Amino acid sequence: MASAGTLCTTVLHARDVAAAARFYRDLFGWRLDGERFLLRGQCAAAISGHRAEVDRWVPYFVAAGLPTGTLSTHRDLEGAVFGTCASDDPRAATLTSGPGSIWWVEALTHKTADAKAFYRDFFRWTFVERTPLEPHPLYIVCMRGMGQAAGILPIGPGWESAARWQVLFEVDDLEASTSTVISNGGTLDFGPLEVPSSAVITSFYDPGGALFFLAQPYERAA
Repeated sequence: MASAGTLCTTVLHARDVAAAARFYRDLFGWRLDGERFLLRGQCAAAISGHRAEVDRWVPYFVAAGLPTGTLSTHRDLEGAVFGTCASDDPRAATLTSGPGSIWWVEALTHKTADAKAFYRDFFRWTFVERTPLEPHPLYIVCMRGMGQAAGILPIGPGWESAARWQVLFEVDDLEASTSTVISNGGTLDFGPLEVPSSAVITSFYDPGGALFFLAQPYERAA
């Protein structure tokens, strides 16, 4: 079982589950099975119906003491939404690599020191600062033991971005995937952005308004 503070899954909170499932089926090949998105026989992510004004991707991390099947959502000091679940949650992502899998999750923050203190207390994370991690002057990797749990990215000047958690999914052809997003009603947010020694990344909004990112690792980047 996964230990507390490690990523369990990502959940799309969607107003129209059927429409969202069609969009991500066409993009990733995911098949909806109850609340789970399946690919290659594994759980890639999950979905849950809700009534908010806009859809949202939320990362969920393992927390001790939660009953199996319980999803709890939280906000950090700046309002960024994340969640917790039991280590044996049936929606836990078991697809851990390859196209259509969760590639990374990270929190954007205006207040780096406050974010580190909050997540240190909440998850007992420790932190490794990378200065610089081009194109950013600072990137913080959240560690749970010896494993990487997530990232923290300070919001730069002129970004006009609120604090938030964001989810990145792996693709093997970013250009083709971008065309699929657009042709199926999604919209481009930002990118492509080259992260040296890592990936080419582009962010989008799906037809329900949920922000998500696609990442093509350099071993498959053109």
